[in-house]
Amino acid sequence: MRPGKIFTLEQGQPLRRKMHTKEEIERRIEKLGKEQPWNHSIQLPYDIKTIAKEQVSHGKNLVKWSRIEKYVSMINIKGKRVLDVGCNEGFFSLKLEELGASEVVAVDADKLRIKKAKFISDVLGVSNINYEVVDIFDQDIERYGHFDFTLCAGFLHRVSYPYKALQQLTKISDTILFEWKSLTEGNFDLPIAKFCGGRSKDSNKYSGLYWLPSVQCVVEILETFGFVYNLVIDNSIWRRAIVISSRFSNPVFENRDVIDTSKCVLLKRITRSYLKSVLRVLGDKKTKWL
Repeated sequence: MRPGKIFTLEQGQPLRRKMHTKEEIERRIEKLGKEQPWNHSIQLPYDIKTIAKEQVSHGKNLVKWSRIEKYVSMINIKGKRVLDVGCNEGFFSLKLEELGASEVVAVDADKLRIKKAKFISDVLGVSNINYEVVDIFDQDIERYGHFDFTLCAGFLHRVSYPYKALQQLTKISDTILFEWKSLTEGNFDLPIAKFCGGRSKDSNKYSGLYWLPSVQCVVEILETFGFVYNLVIDNSIWRRAIVISSRFSNPVFENRDVIDTSKCVLLKRITRSYLKSVLRVLGDKKTKWL
């Protein structure tokens, strides 16, 4: 147990500062949820959760963490200064703090998400996470200093300028873990991206889907910025890729790249994608054939 944590048998949660009653927590969760639906499922004292529903999608925070936790542990962020980009309601920021980061800077462009993240940290008594409302395209993120490690989960496909986002993050980071909804159509070796229109499934303007960059697209961009060490963990069924990238060598890069699907499924997806493209071109009556 790390110094400063206080466990109570009744609550089963680490509380390091201010105590809250069960009624207070429930009331605040409900109020904040009305302002904006909760996105992260976070365990709080008194066995309260921000979202009670079980998570199964790879786009949800608990499932994401189950995939990336071991890699963050391999990188070893203990005593390091870390950045959580697009922190949402702060679940991953809390996990980075639990793994021993000396300081966590958590940024998001959404004021309501930051408001909820601060509430969660207050309830849990976490004081060394600095939550900031920041749009990395509108403000100079370099003013927050340099980071040993940056977590960029569920972010790349949500921004209108992924190249610029990668450029900004590589300026201020030594090592970055990216998790995003990647392109799984066509040749997996092509450094390409699919434009998706930027539309959002809900009223939150920050949840729009803009681009699906292929894994190779992200890796090649990173290499142009000097991030020559890369580990790829690609899941072509769920369309969620993980790329760990750095300027420096690290034990995590001793692992081999992983394609988390069968060769038959991979071949089927690629073949189907190309066949659909061929049929679309052949069936286009506006195309003039020479």
